[in-house]
Amino acid sequence: MNIVIVGAGAMGSRVGSALYKNDYHVQLIDDWEEHVEAIQQNGLMVINEKGKEQVYIPAHLPKDCAGEVDLLIILTKSTKTESMMKSCLHLISERTQVLTLQNGLGNIEVLTKYVSKEQLFVGVTTYSAKLSGPGMVEAFGSGKTEIMDVTGQQKEEAERIIQIFNHSAIHAIISENVIKSIWNKVAFNSVMNPLCTLTKSSAGVIGTYCHFYEIIDPILDEIIKVAEVEGIELNKKYITETIIAALNPSMSGSHLSSMYQDIQRGQPTEIEYLNGALLKKGELNQIPMPYNRLLYLLIKMLERGNGQPVLLDKNTVNMSTN
Repeated sequence: MNIVIVGAGAMGSRVGSALYKNDYHVQLIDDWEEHVEAIQQNGLMVINEKGKEQVYIPAHLPKDCAGEVDLLIILTKSTKTESMMKSCLHLISERTQVLTLQNGLGNIEVLTKYVSKEQLFVGVTTYSAKLSGPGMVEAFGSGKTEIMDVTGQQKEEAERIIQIFNHSAIHAIISENVIKSIWNKVAFNSVMNPLCTLTKSSAGVIGTYCHFYEIIDPILDEIIKVAEVEGIELNKKYITETIIAALNPSMSGSHLSSMYQDIQRGQPTEIEYLNGALLKKGELNQIPMPYNRLLYLLIKMLERGNGQPVLLDKNTVNMSTN
């Protein structure tokens, strides 16, 4: 099976290297030239609980990757879903299976512009990773990955994907509740990513603040109201418990959020696909979301200042979703 990981960032590098080390034919593709060149020249340095390991996995820019692909795993940032899919069209046939494990809302809608629903598999993962430099990924902690086929008619194919992940020591299960799990993760990320980014802290650090739960409570309330209107029933206690578990350093409490890492590198964050997407749904359904709006605007301010606050222009201040 010819497998291509679209997006060789933190999670793409972690998943790709895990599959490659277990004898699957895997290639990484990314548009970050420095990162691709580092992997091509020196291999991918994977740092985890076992130490350091150089993994000589093939890596390419999208235009340099050739051949028909059996399984395309999308792990690029949501901000790049459209552009990366356009650059990968030459790899996709009617037989290609496409699995998205991305964060945020809206990726499924983008992907179905390029592949049929029969080809599409959707997943969500609680594994985390950190790209510490070109050609270097930190892959600590454990997690779980849930996968489902979009139509409900490709269960055998979904099972084969599950087997690939489990054989590569990435715990994965078939789930009929992936969409709800995606919303749970969106709720989690919409709370934790902006807060960790704004405070320049890990989850474990902000969790020690005595007013932490007082801060996250109204943010979650707004998200749950929007989810309910969208037909998704979220459990506030469950999400809160997930947040509490994430404060533990052995899980990911010492991990710096991907949003904070993006800000540090001067790159766009996924805020539009988290709080921004929620704000759009809230606006459509006339649900006030002042707490999520505040987080959204503050992150947009950091984005525009490459990590340093800048004054937003009048148009941005007046808009709740763009």
